[in-house]
Amino acid sequence: MNQLSRLDPLRTSDGAPNPDRRPRVLVAEDDREMRRLVVEALAQDGYDVAEVRDGVELLAQVGSSVLFGGFGSVREPPDLIVTDVRMPGLTGLTVLEDCGVQAARCRWS
Repeated sequence: MNQLSRLDPLRTSDGAPNPDRRPRVLVAEDDREMRRLVVEALAQDGYDVAEVRDGVELLAQVGSSVLFGGFGSVREPPDLIVTDVRMPGLTGLTVLEDCGVQAARCRWS
């Protein structure tokens, strides 16, 4: 067992894939049809997917994940964020930059 497998929630302590844990993806897209297509494709591939409509919702979701351990109805942060770059309110890049600031202060799993 290596150091990374001990810290990876997608793997068991012996490094094997964890059958009880699907990778979590947070999708941020303001175009409803595009968001639906991305969410459906990821869900069909076995991902646990949460979705938000814009940068403000993305920041709220990511902020609660980082600060309080929330992801949708599950209390863990996403493993991956897929975001549109240009969205109403806040851009995806602005939110991700803020994530970097928050991550520097908080422990990501």
